[in-house]
Amino acid sequence: MDREATTMSVREMRELLGIKKTDSYWLLKKNCFEVVKIAGKMRIVKKSFENWYAGQTHYRKVSGEEPGKQLETEFYSAQKIGEMLGIKTCSVYDLIQSAGLRTVVIDNRLRVPREVFDTWYAGQNHYRVAQDRERDRLLEESSMTVPELGRLLGLDRRQAWKLHTKVKSAFVTIRVAGKPRVTKQSFESWYQNQAEYTKVTVQASDGFSCAVSNKPFCPLNEASQLSGIPERDLYRMIQSHDLQGKKIGKNWYIRQEEMQDIMNQRKGT
Repeated sequence: MDREATTMSVREMRELLGIKKTDSYWLLKKNCFEVVKIAGKMRIVKKSFENWYAGQTHYRKVSGEEPGKQLETEFYSAQKIGEMLGIKTCSVYDLIQSAGLRTVVIDNRLRVPREVFDTWYAGQNHYRVAQDRERDRLLEESSMTVPELGRLLGLDRRQAWKLHTKVKSAFVTIRVAGKPRVTKQSFESWYQNQAEYTKVTVQASDGFSCAVSNKPFCPLNEASQLSGIPERDLYRMIQSHDLQGKKIGKNWYIRQEEMQDIMNQRKGT
């Protein structure tokens, strides 16, 4: 094999990178690539030059492929991690520090070995890459959190979790970003086969929430949310007998029929 065909002169290397003569000899002094002598002149082995070029990002060819091709297969830059996770580069540095990720410095840039980042990412669920965010979005659309389930049934957070524990076997529970969610299909299947709980609200297409519960009374705070009337005003209406209310324990309730009348009036205005 012609040795000159597999090598280049220092001048050719310099022109390829668009650098000055002093810079080219500085690279030689740093032993960045393999150098041989042919007819008494120094020549750079092209294969070693390309390997060096693929493993750095500081120098760029005047024309041709981008540098760092090999580097990108082994390390992530802070900018790349930010793009993957959808966060700012400055936040990436905070993340590296808080997570204790091992880093290396190449060409004066901080980089995280891919295996280090991938191991960390697999062990957490707070940060998500685009592919996982899209998958999470689809799963979220087909499921609900336990508190959301509770609100659908007029239950507070504690009661919702109590119900979830009680009928856990009837729900299909999945985890999205590390958080438990009940599939809507399993919820509807359970709901149709029980009579103890009733949905309290649905969202109408016109933006109004309307009561659908067959429970005799509606909690005052829920009535306020549905009607848009402050609780204090509803309470005054009860006190003035404009609304029929009932006190159960420490809480006030409004008859469901009257709540429906209020909603119908609001929808008609």
